[in-house]
Amino acid sequence: MRIKPLQENEAPATVRELFAQSMRKFGKIIRPMMAYGYCPSILSAFMSLNDALTNEGLLPLKVKALASLRVAQMIGCPF
Repeated sequence: MRIKPLQENEAPATVRELFAQSMRKFGKIIRPMMAYGYCPSILSAFMSLNDALTNEGLLPLKVKALASLRVAQMIGCPF
């Protein structure tokens, strides 16, 4: 069973703001956010975890971006 992605026009205002952050960062609303959007507290926790991993400082951002891209290629993710 798949979760129907939450569309921006169906989302509460707090979730729409998080969707807008995704648009600014990625140019689109990424799929996990559209699923987590049904539960704003989980979406907020997801965003906080993502920000913490991005900003922890152990690796340069370029290395993290390359690693993320390579993992996406390996698993067949179009993102």
